[in-house]
Amino acid sequence: MPRTERAHTIDLLKLNVTLDEDEVDVTWHGSGDLVAPTQDLRPWLDALVAEVGGRTLMFDFSALAYMNSRTIAPLLQVLKSADEAGVFTTLLFDTAQPWQRLVYHNLQGLSAVLTRLDVLSRAELEAESSFDEVKARIENELDALEGPKGDGAMAFVLNDDEGWFEVDGVRTDIKRRRTLRRVLVALARATEGGRSIDVEDLLVAGWPEITKPNVSMYPRVYVAICTLRRLGLDGLVVKGRDGYRFAPHVEVRRSP
Repeated sequence: MPRTERAHTIDLLKLNVTLDEDEVDVTWHGSGDLVAPTQDLRPWLDALVAEVGGRTLMFDFSALAYMNSRTIAPLLQVLKSADEAGVFTTLLFDTAQPWQRLVYHNLQGLSAVLTRLDVLSRAELEAESSFDEVKARIENELDALEGPKGDGAMAFVLNDDEGWFEVDGVRTDIKRRRTLRRVLVALARATEGGRSIDVEDLLVAGWPEITKPNVSMYPRVYVAICTLRRLGLDGLVVKGRDGYRFAPHVEVRRSP
C-alpha cells in the first residue's frame, strides 16, 4: 500500500498517523490532559489497533508536552489488547521530560509481561549509538592487531524469501516484519561487501517509500536496530564511524 498520513485531534491533543505496508507510526503532540479519555481516546485507539493488521505499531510520545493519569489507563488497556492481537508495539519517550521519565520507567515493567511490547527512550538510543561507536572502534583496532579469527566465528543465516534468520542454528521468525527483513538484507549486503552502511542508507533500505530522508526520521533506524538486538542479534550488529554492519566475528550467509 502507498504511504499515507492523517491526523486526529482531541481537545489539545493531536495524533499524527503515518501508515505504510509495514508500520503504523503515531506521533503524539500537544497535551494529553483529557477529561474523558475512555470515551474520547479509547475508541480511536481500538480502531487503530484493529487497522494495524500484520504491521508493527509505534507510539512516539517524545514531542508530547503532558499526559494526565486519566489517559494512562485506557492506553494500558489498548497496549494489552494489541499484545493479545499479536501486534508488535514500540513506545518511544523523551526521558529528559520528568513526566515522560516517570511513565517510561513504570512501563518498563509492563514490557516484561507483554512480550510484543518494547519501551524505549531517545536518550537510550543515542547513548547506545555512542557506546557502539567506542566499542566498535576498540574492537576493530584490536582485530587489526590480532589478525583474522578462525575458530571463534558465529554463524548468521538470513532467508529473506521465507522470513527468518538463524544465529548458530537458533531460528527467529520475522516473516511479518518486512521492515526488519529489509534492514537485515541491507546489513548483510554491506557486510558481505566489506563495508558499513550509514543511517540514511539504512533508512532508505528499510523504508523504500521515503523519497526525501531527513534526520527527524533516524529514530526509525535506531528502533529497528534495537529491536533486532532484542531478537537475538545483540553483539552481532555493531556501529562504527561509517555506520552499521555485522561484527567481524560473524560469518554472514544468506539462504536460497
